[in-house]
Amino acid sequence: LGGLGWRTADTVRKVISKSQGAEQFMKFKDLFVQGCIDRGTLDKDTAEQLWNELSSFGSYGFNLSHAVEYTYITYWDMWMKIHYPEEFICAALTYGPEDKKEEILEEAYRLGLKIEFPKVGFSSADLWSVKDKVLYMPFCAIKGIGEVTAKQCQKYGEIINKGQGFFDTKKNKDLGTKTKNLLEQIHAFDKNKVLTEEEMDDLSDFFSMPIIRDPSRKYKKVMEKISDSVEISQLGDIDWTSRPDDKVRYYFGRMTEIRFGYKEKVATLSSDKHSDNLGGVYGNMKDDTDFVMVIFIGELYNRRKDDIEHCSGQYLLVKTKRARNNLLCSEVWFQDQILAGDLEGLPTHLKNRLMEYSDYLKGDIQICERCGLSISCKQPIPYTEGRTNAMIIGEYPGRNEARIGRAFSGEVYNHMWDNLGLQEKLFHCTNVVKCSASNPKDIDKKSIKACSVWLDAEIKAVKPYIILAFGNIGLQYFKGLSSGIMEWNGKTEWNDKVGAWVCYCISPASSYFHQENLPMFKEGLDNFAEKYISLGKKKF
Repeated sequence: LGGLGWRTADTVRKVISKSQGAEQFMKFKDLFVQGCIDRGTLDKDTAEQLWNELSSFGSYGFNLSHAVEYTYITYWDMWMKIHYPEEFICAALTYGPEDKKEEILEEAYRLGLKIEFPKVGFSSADLWSVKDKVLYMPFCAIKGIGEVTAKQCQKYGEIINKGQGFFDTKKNKDLGTKTKNLLEQIHAFDKNKVLTEEEMDDLSDFFSMPIIRDPSRKYKKVMEKISDSVEISQLGDIDWTSRPDDKVRYYFGRMTEIRFGYKEKVATLSSDKHSDNLGGVYGNMKDDTDFVMVIFIGELYNRRKDDIEHCSGQYLLVKTKRARNNLLCSEVWFQDQILAGDLEGLPTHLKNRLMEYSDYLKGDIQICERCGLSISCKQPIPYTEGRTNAMIIGEYPGRNEARIGRAFSGEVYNHMWDNLGLQEKLFHCTNVVKCSASNPKDIDKKSIKACSVWLDAEIKAVKPYIILAFGNIGLQYFKGLSSGIMEWNGKTEWNDKVGAWVCYCISPASSYFHQENLPMFKEGLDNFAEKYISLGKKKF
C-alpha cells in the first residue's frame, strides 16, 4: 500500500512483534501515508485512519489462534478456581513459577483459604495438599530438607495414618536428630497447633517462600520506616462532620475497586465544588480502620493514567486533601514503588546520626573461631563508622584491607568512592565476611552463615534505612541466593528481616580489574546514590 521497502517493513514488524509501544510504531506513519498518496493506493484520510487502527498492534499484536487457545485456557482455569479453589491453588503453588508463588499465596488468602506449615501425617514431600479446606505446605519447602528427606517425612506420615494415632516423636529413630529438631521447631508433629500471625512471622526464615496470612502485613515494617519522617493518618480518624480544610494528609491502604466517571468536569485541588460529580477516576480505599472514596485529580490521572486504571487490589500511599464527602488525591505511590524505595516527592528524611554502637568488634570477634577462615586470617577487619545510618556492605576483605586493617581501603575502593560521588565518612562500611581469604573459593555458604552473626549485630545497632550490598556474597546474605548479582545489579528491594531498602551492585573489584563491567558498576552505584539522597533528604 505505502511502498515501504522490505527493510523498513521488517523494522515495523519487529516493533509490533516485540511490543515496543505505539510511539515507536507511529514514527513510520508519515512515510506510509505519503507512500500511499504517491502510489495512489489510498487517499490521505484513509491512509491515516488505517495506520491509526494498526497502531494498536504497536502496543500488542496477537494471533487469532493464540487468542482462542488462551481464552479456552483462561475459561478452564477460572471454572476450576470458582468450583475447586483449594485444588486450583494447590496446583498453582506446586507447578507455578517460583517468582509467582507469593502472589498466588496472596490470592489464596483473598479467597479465604487457610495456609499451614508442613504437618507430618498431612503434608506431601513435594506437592501442596488440602484437607478440610486447609492448604498444607510440602516438606520440600523447608530450608535444609532435600528431596530424599522430604520423601522420608511423607512416608512416616503415611505409616502414622495407618498405625496407632499420631506420630510419636520419641519413637522416631530414622529421620535423624537434625531433621527431627527442625520439624519440631515448626510444630510439624503437632496436628492441633494453629500458628498465630506472629508465630508464622517468627518461623518464616525456615521456609523458601514468604508465608503471610494478611497481605497488608507485607507492608507493615516498610510503612513503619516511612512513618519515622512522614505522618501516616488513618481513614477512621477523619471527622466528616467538620468543615473541609486545606491540610495535606497521607493515607496508606488498599484500593478495593476502581471506577470511571464520564462527566466533563474533573475534580481539582483548587476547589472541591466538583468533588461529588465523580468525573475522572475514583474508587474506595480501605485500611484497618475504615474505607473512604478517593478521587484522583485530573493532573495526576493524566500523568499516571495506566497505573491508576489498573490499581484495583493494590496497596497505595496517597497524598490528599479533604473534600466534602471524599478525599482528593494529588499524588500516589504504588506498592511496587514503596517496596523498591521509589518515593520521589514524598518528604522523607530518614538519615539520623548514629547514637549507639555495639562494642563487640573490640572483643569477641577478635578471637572468633566460628569457621575455618580464622585459621589463616591474621585478624578480622572491623567496620568503619559513618555519620548517617546508611550502610555499605562488601563481600570480604581484600589484600589491601587486610594489610591496612581497615574496611574499604586501597585502590579498589578509591575507585568505588570516585564513581559513587559521595563521601566515605557518611557511611557505615563493613563486610559480610570479616576475615580475608587467600583463596576466595574458601568462602562458602558455611563461612558466610557463621560470620553473619557479626553483621546481624551491626545492622541491629545501626538501624539503617538503606544498604548497598556488593556481589554474590551480599546477595547470599540478604536473599539466600548463591549467584545472580548481574541480574540484581541496580535493583532495590525492601528487606523485612533487616528493616531497610537494600540496593544490589556488582563488586568494586569486578569493575576495577575488568573495565568492561564499569558501566554496570556505575549503574548500581547511581541507583544507590539516588535512593540514599531521595529517601534521606536531611543533610549533615
